[in-house]
Amino acid sequence: MLPEAPDGVTIKGGNITQNAQSTRQEWIVTDTATGVSRTYSLTVTRPVKTAVTEFKPADPAKQDSTVDPESQQDTNLASHGYTGKDGKYVVSDKGSYEIPEGGTFAYEPKNGQSATVTVAHEGMTYTYTVNVLAPDGSTFAQHTYTVTYITAATHKAQLTGILVDGTAVKGFDPARHEYNASVNDPDEWMVSPQYDKASGMTVSTEKKGADATITVTSGDGLVKTTYKVHVTRKPFGGNGNNALGLASTGVGGGTVAFLSMALMAMGAVLGLVARRRQRGRSF
Repeated sequence: MLPEAPDGVTIKGGNITQNAQSTRQEWIVTDTATGVSRTYSLTVTRPVKTAVTEFKPADPAKQDSTVDPESQQDTNLASHGYTGKDGKYVVSDKGSYEIPEGGTFAYEPKNGQSATVTVAHEGMTYTYTVNVLAPDGSTFAQHTYTVTYITAATHKAQLTGILVDGTAVKGFDPARHEYNASVNDPDEWMVSPQYDKASGMTVSTEKKGADATITVTSGDGLVKTTYKVHVTRKPFGGNGNNALGLASTGVGGGTVAFLSMALMAMGAVLGLVARRRQRGRSF
């Protein structure tokens, strides 16, 4: 989908944010008479399964009560945290924390308390509300904890490649974060980050002139990696003079060579004529 500009208006492509489920494209629209600009955006969504959408933690693990309440009105939990994949209960003293792969949220009520849990989540971040009824049967309180689940796939934030005008950059390495490339026109070029869409990561691209900054965010939102691309004009390419422009108009290499030879021959002829004229003036 491409925007259409009326007379007196210019449109320039802006930032792009994409993941497996959506792509958001911005356009910067400028009134050429006043210089006033406005940014429009369009988001296209599609239902796609990823490691984030398919993740389902185990139910909250209620631990056996081992602590007596301080009073019959006590609504404080004995503890909360998570059980690891080995089943060991790990206590946390924070309201927000991370749970390693294979773990699940856990809590321990005190003796005589009744406790239930409600769950809400966005992405890999889960909010657990523990509803506690005190031993007196009437005093009630809620405790809310926010946890982010960690998995290998959803904690990853790296590209698998970068295309510049449809061509892969040379020597790409996910651990290397800066690249240079040559294009026909540094003012009109396209960068396409390649990444593992199934992991649920998000990729944002900001391009300004000959420079592009690509920010990769892991599916759990905890890891960010930045890649930078700088482009320069190709020799014999782009919007330079006529000779430099031949490459971008589809003129073949043989034609370029022929024209170069013709120009050299013309130069030799002009030089010979100039020398003859000089001799004529010396007689």
